Amino acid sequence: SGAEQGAASAPEPGIDVLEERLAAAEEQGLAAVEELAKAEPTEGRVFVALASHRAKGGDFEGALDAVSKALALDPKLFDHPRIAGVLFRAAQASESSAAAFRLLQGPMGTRGADILYDLAHTPGVRDAVRRRASQIVVGDAFADSASPALSVALDLRRARGCAAYRALLERAKNVGDGRALELLRPLQSTTGCGAQKQADCYPCLRGDSALDVAIETIQKRIAPPADHAATR
Repeated sequence: SGAEQGAASAPEPGIDVLEERLAAAEEQGLAAVEELAKAEPTEGRVFVALASHRAKGGDFEGALDAVSKALALDPKLFDHPRIAGVLFRAAQASESSAAAFRLLQGPMGTRGADILYDLAHTPGVRDAVRRRASQIVVGDAFADSASPALSVALDLRRARGCAAYRALLERAKNVGDGRALELLRPLQSTTGCGAQKQADCYPCLRGDSALDVAIETIQKRIAPPADHAATR
């Protein structure tokens, strides 16, 4: 009967049908993902995939259009790693840079601030792009969109002198991530100052273990979780 046929074709509980269709389309390539986006115009995750495939093909303007649609459909997608990758690359392509920067400073929120920081401080980023990102990052308004982890990294970059670094150790220990870590590690060096460059630049950090504790705490926090497969 028709009812039996319907029951037979119904998906098993827990199976995400769209996710399966999306995976199949992605395997086939850009054209298949384009078709799925037309068939599912209200599904943000389909447009995330479309953005990624368009960017892979060098169509950064089309990729940003798909990113905009994804964010309009589901603002929570701002934190999706594939969107971050698309925007990081699109910001460096001359034809799409301005549009990418608009998204990074607007609907991308705290994740946009992270990407702007990366554009300002990642080796190999085009000079013009790095300068533009750097100007935004040092602006007063930027701090409002920075996460606590990014905020402490920004303050560490601005710090001048031993006391300024020392005042940031507790915050860095509590909320810092890899960006803070790369700025704290050089402070462990006990040489580099004075006429012979053999004097300690940061003597006020040697009286206790606060610097080492901050570094160790951040390292533990950002370490990838251990694979528990063997204990399952």
